Amino acid sequence: MSTNGTRGRPRQALVSQTRPPEVDRDSGSQQVDLYIRWLLDAGWSVTFMSSNTDGDEHHAHRLRQLGVPVHIGHDQAEEVIAAGAFDLA
Repeated sequence: MSTNGTRGRPRQALVSQTRPPEVDRDSGSQQVDLYIRWLLDAGWSVTFMSSNTDGDEHHAHRLRQLGVPVHIGHDQAEEVIAAGAFDLA
C-alpha cells in the first residue's frame, strides 16, 4: 500500500473527467480507466468526479465495483474536494 509517510494513510487521488470512463466507446476513456486502475494497483485511494450528469450509469457502477467513490455533477464538488485531502488531482 502506498502511504504518504506523514499520516500513514493511503495516498488519495481525485480523477475528474466530463463522464465516467466509457471504455467501450473511446480510447481517451480507456486511458483514464487505465490510470485509475494503475493508481488502485499502487495502493492509492481513488475518487472520481464528473461534470456531466447525462452519462451511462453502468460506467459509474463499474468504477464503484472497483471501490472508487463516484460523484456525478458539480453540486458536490466543493464538499468532496474539501473533505478529500487529495495528494493528487
